[in-house]
Amino acid sequence: MRTKAILLIAILFLGQQLFAQLSTEDEKKIQEFLQSTNTPAVSIAIVDNYELTYVKAFGVKDIETGEKADPQTLFQAASISKPITGSFIMKAVEKGKMKLDEPIRTYLTSFELKKPKDIAEPTVRHLLSHTAGTNMSGFYGYKPTRKRMPDNLMVLRGKRTYIWERQIKVKKAPGTEQKYSGGGYCVLQQAVMDQEGKAFEDIMKEDMLHPIGMTSSFFGEAQTVEQKANLSSGHKKKGDLIKGKNFVYPQLAAAGLWTTPTDLATFMVDMLKASKGASSTYLTQKSFEQMIEAQELNHGEKIDRGLSFKLVPNGDQAVEVFRHSGSNYGYTCYMYGNRTNGKAVIIMFNRHQISGTPIRNMIWERIGFWEKNP
Repeated sequence: MRTKAILLIAILFLGQQLFAQLSTEDEKKIQEFLQSTNTPAVSIAIVDNYELTYVKAFGVKDIETGEKADPQTLFQAASISKPITGSFIMKAVEKGKMKLDEPIRTYLTSFELKKPKDIAEPTVRHLLSHTAGTNMSGFYGYKPTRKRMPDNLMVLRGKRTYIWERQIKVKKAPGTEQKYSGGGYCVLQQAVMDQEGKAFEDIMKEDMLHPIGMTSSFFGEAQTVEQKANLSSGHKKKGDLIKGKNFVYPQLAAAGLWTTPTDLATFMVDMLKASKGASSTYLTQKSFEQMIEAQELNHGEKIDRGLSFKLVPNGDQAVEVFRHSGSNYGYTCYMYGNRTNGKAVIIMFNRHQISGTPIRNMIWERIGFWEKNP
């Protein structure tokens, strides 16, 4: 009986701690922000000292149905798909299946990445760090009612895509500049599929999402009844529902992840623990350090990007914060991690191009995101 009482007290204490980092006044400000910006919903997760300490959703999944959002509500992660993909590729490097400085053509069997004859071949590292010289910064997505939906190979070849979505190719010499390229991640997606001989969504589920603990997340289309029930709908800038509820992105590695802040927090906790050299993490400390190492251009300039992650150095130029944001049609999201104090913040909206800066800054201040541990 005494053991049960102690356990009950512990559960109650943890329940209180789970919501200890944002006050009632903070949550009121979040509700007011949603109303003033015509934003149907936001879902938030906070990590402190390498543990998930707060998760809560506000607003509604769909402005027309009025169904309330909750922590299980799924959002399109948009470009946050890239560091998830990048982590999988780093795992492939650990296993000896890929090499960072190997030309990407080594791993492509179904597609030839075209380039000018007088420039070098882009490598896996170039593509991960947006220094490969590839085109197509991002993608608009396709209406779910579209009769002939392109797959990734068609996207690469510029077939069945929008007229402005050209064939993905190398336009400039790799390593000469940093230029954001979702197209480059489509190339990586095809390389992974060619090497593994399976659909990208299956590869990521079996070898990345489930092993790391992101069991609610998936790439591509919702398959189960539970996944479909938990989908949020995308909304336009004025808060109107997108026709068809959300757009489809066959560019999975670049923009095709559906997830929750809780699952992204799980990912960030794993990355933060890897930075300390903890055992039983998805990546080794060495692999994580490579992901957040500022990449260097051919002429010696270091850029503010590692392998997938955007980087924020501290005063000593050592990387303190690693981050990524995302914007698909109808969705906006942010993900920040601070390796010096084990804190992370994930914020996901189901509204197009909403600036989450006010909420982000409020959370940063509340939890001391930029503070260093004593």
